[in-house]
Order: sequence, then structure tokens, then C-alpha cells
Amino acid sequence: MLAGVGVVLAFCAAMVLLGRPLESPMQGYRGLSPRVPEGAFPSHEGQRFLNLPADHTASLYRTPEEGDLISEWTGGTAVVALGSRFFDGFTDWELVRDPSGNEAWVAALFLDEQYTAADPPADDEEEYLSAVWWAGEIAYCVNPAGGPPGLDGEAFVALVERAAARWQEVTGGVLPLASRGRCESSPDTRDDRVNTIGWADDLGLAIAGQAWPDVDHGVLSEIDVRLSRGYFVRLQARDPRKTLQTCVFSTVVHELGHVLGLDHPRSRSLPSSMQGFGASRCQRDQPTTLDRANLLRRYGPVGTVVP
Repeated sequence: MLAGVGVVLAFCAAMVLLGRPLESPMQGYRGLSPRVPEGAFPSHEGQRFLNLPADHTASLYRTPEEGDLISEWTGGTAVVALGSRFFDGFTDWELVRDPSGNEAWVAALFLDEQYTAADPPADDEEEYLSAVWWAGEIAYCVNPAGGPPGLDGEAFVALVERAAARWQEVTGGVLPLASRGRCESSPDTRDDRVNTIGWADDLGLAIAGQAWPDVDHGVLSEIDVRLSRGYFVRLQARDPRKTLQTCVFSTVVHELGHVLGLDHPRSRSLPSSMQGFGASRCQRDQPTTLDRANLLRRYGPVGTVVP
């Protein structure tokens, strides 16, 4: 059983972050009007920044429901919020005007009033443990049903177990993770006391995966992980150089970090597999020294010295 003192909603929200050069045609004026979906509501207007590292690129869409890529801009770019927000059932979107004059939707998670992604993190930002903690063994099982071809069977089970082993490798095997192999339980069922890792059909344009807790009177009894089949299918169609195995593995490593009790770091410049952006870069598969230090604070033997 898992206990905690708060509700943790851990998800990997991921813009399509591709390293395009500044002269990319995706930064030109398209002349298309955005589509404002039913259910959009007023929000604040004014200048915002794409608060991502400068080597990442955020995507702007004509509609947050159906896509239609309008432009892409590097971290640090200033945009103008136009006072309209929309929740697609998974994440918030903000209507903005980009530097070329396009009006389009961007995931609100990546907007801030100040640009901080280039600032060095403060010492107190290096600890990003959540309120999640486990009283004992963290048993999980894997349901490959509904996955894309090649990851809809035993290959997906093996991939998840490799991702769990990656965390064990960096912490010297102290984590109480335990695989129960393949199962038929659904990651959509949050009250069966089974920590299931599996597939969802689609979690929208911006989310690659979710680590989703079941909460009962403040006690967390399970965390299910859902991976978005639609996200990875779109990612591979857009950039065939990205292999399904590599990109899904990277996301599973990240989501297992949430299961273990790691949050997204507050500083976006902090090196970590737990950063809440960059899923489409498929490069978060190697936990960092700081990730290791955070987990050893919680799971290391008594007397463990964490640098």
C-alpha cells in the first residue's frame, strides 16, 4: 500500500519538441485563424514566454483538439496570451499570438510570465520528492493490450521491466520495485489496488503518459501508468527517425520515476529524467545524479550519505 499526505497528479506533458533551426519555415506567417473549441473560457492576457531551455522547441496548433501544426518556436520566445483557455480533458491550452503574427494554441504548462529556464537552479530546487511514499514493496504489472504494433505483447512487458531495472541500476538495487509480469488489469481502473502499466488510446496532443493515483481519504493505494498510443503514433509519423521502442522506453522511465515518488523539478534548467517537457526528444531514459540522490534520500539504507 502507498501512503501520502497529498494528492499527486504526475504526468508527462510533452509538446512536440523538435530542434528546428531559427530559419525554419514553421516560424513564418500562415494566415490561418485559430479554431476556438466549445468550452473555451476567458483567461488573462499579456506577454508570456515559452519557458523551456533554448534547445527545445514548442509547437503551436490551430486547434487543441485536432492539431494542425501552425508554428514552432524555441524556448525563451515571447508570445502574447490572447485571453482564451481550453481544457482538453488532460491539460490546459492557451491561445497566443506568436512573433510572426500567427494566432494558435500552446500547452499552458509551458507558458510563464518570466523566462526562467536558463537560470541556474537554487540549492533548494534540487530536491523534488513528492508526498508519495510506499509502506513496503512496490509491485506492478504490465498490460500490453491496445499498444501500437510491436508493443502490444511481450515486447512491451520486457520494455517496462528494463525501465524498472534502469532505476535499480542507478540506485544500487535499493528500490522496492517488484514486477508481477503480464496482467489483464486495466490502468484505467483506479480502485483495484493493482499498479498497472498499460496503454490509453489517446491522451491528447500534449501528453505522452500519465502516472495516475487512486486516492481514498488522503491515502494513495495505487498508481497506474497510462501511455498514449495516439501520441506515439503521431510522433513517429511526423519524424520516422524516432523509433517506437526508444521513445516509449524513455517515457516509461520517466513515469516510473513518478511511481517511485519523484516530482517534476521546479527548475527547468535542472538536469533530470523527471523534467515535465521533452518527451518527444526520447532522451529521458537515463536517470541523472540528482535523480539518484533524491531516491536515495527516501529508499537508501539508514546512514546513506547523499551528496
